[in-house]
Amino acid sequence: MKSCPINYKKADQNIMRILAGLVTLIGLLFILSSQILLLIILLYDFLVRIFDYKKISPLFHISSFFAKLAKLKKSEVDSGPKEFASKLGFLFVASAAIIFFLGYPLVAIVIMFLLVCCAFLEAAFGYCVGCQIYILLKKFVP
Repeated sequence: MKSCPINYKKADQNIMRILAGLVTLIGLLFILSSQILLLIILLYDFLVRIFDYKKISPLFHISSFFAKLAKLKKSEVDSGPKEFASKLGFLFVASAAIIFFLGYPLVAIVIMFLLVCCAFLEAAFGYCVGCQIYILLKKFVP
């Protein structure tokens, strides 16, 4: 995604796409199993990444490992939209976890299905739904 610098920090698009693939996989596993531990793993990972603690993000490390293993060249993009998308992902997972604990597992599964769809679009096609929302919001809220 080409855009003007928004926060002057960069993110590797290849690592982000692999990470989105892992989120897709874990989200699908939750949908199929309703194992709350999977939501907790995603919650932890999104939380440490939105506070810029990538050093303790298991999914970031796994994604970086696969990017190096595949010898993918760095493809840097502005990290502002990606960070916003991570915050949206955290909100989706947190909402699903709370709703699951309140006794509405089907609603939690629907929320996770929406997240899985968004993560899949990023992983498979490089289309970041959260980034598009970010860019749209930036037009209305400077």
